[in-house]
Amino acid sequence: MDLCGNTKCSQHGKLLEYYCLDDMTCVCVSCAIEDQHRLHNMKTFSTAHKELLEKLKAEQLILQEKTDDENVSLEKWEKSEREKLGHCSVRLIEAVTKLRDISLTSVQSSVSARMVSLKTSKSSLEAAQKEKDTFRFLQMYSQVHQDVEKAKAVDLRKGLEPGSHRDKLVEEMRQNGEKMVKQASQFWGSLLTLVDPEHHQELVPTGSHLIFEPQSLGPGMSLSTDNRKVAAQQSNTWCLLS
Repeated sequence: MDLCGNTKCSQHGKLLEYYCLDDMTCVCVSCAIEDQHRLHNMKTFSTAHKELLEKLKAEQLILQEKTDDENVSLEKWEKSEREKLGHCSVRLIEAVTKLRDISLTSVQSSVSARMVSLKTSKSSLEAAQKEKDTFRFLQMYSQVHQDVEKAKAVDLRKGLEPGSHRDKLVEEMRQNGEKMVKQASQFWGSLLTLVDPEHHQELVPTGSHLIFEPQSLGPGMSLSTDNRKVAAQQSNTWCLLS
C-alpha cells in the first residue's frame, strides 16, 4: 500500500485493514463482512504477514531440497542421455562406415580389374606398332585385336560385373543398410523423445526386445500396430498382454 500510495478500498472508500488469503488481496471491513470476501479466510495484516512469512520460509526449504535433489538427478540424467545418444550415434556411424567401405572397396577392385584391360590393350598396341616383321605382326594381330575390343567395351562408370559375387555383395549391403536404417530410426527417436517427450514418449525403448509376430497369434488375440502388445479375450473381457 505504501508503494502504490493507496491505503483505502477503491470500492467502499474505507481503510484497508484485512488480508484475504483466498484472493491474496487487501480488503476493508465492508469487503470482509458484506461483499464478495465475506465467506473467505480473513486475517489482520500483522497475522497474515506472520503466517505468510512462515509459509514462504517452509516453501524455501522445500525448494532448496528440491534444487539439491534436482542437481544430482540432472547430472545423472545428462550422463545417461549422453551415453545413450553417444551409443546410438557410434553404432550408426559404424554401420554407415561399414556400408561405405564395402561399396567402395568392391567397386574399386572391379574398376582396377577393368583398368588392367585398358593397360593390356595399350601395351599390345604399342608392341604391334613397333613390330617391323610382317609375319610376326600378322601372327600377333589377332590377340591385339581381342585386347583392343575388350578395352573398348570397358566402362569405368559401371558398378560390379554381373555374377554371384555381385549378388552376394548386394545382399550383404542390403542387410547392412536395413540395420543402418533401424539404428538411424532409434537415434532419431531418442532425439525426439529428448526434445519433445510429451508427444514422443512412445519412442522411448521399453527395455524389452520382445516382438509378437502375426503368425504366432492364437484364437481371440489381437496384435497392436507396433507388434509389441497383444490383447487376448477371456470370458468376454479383453486383457492387454505386454
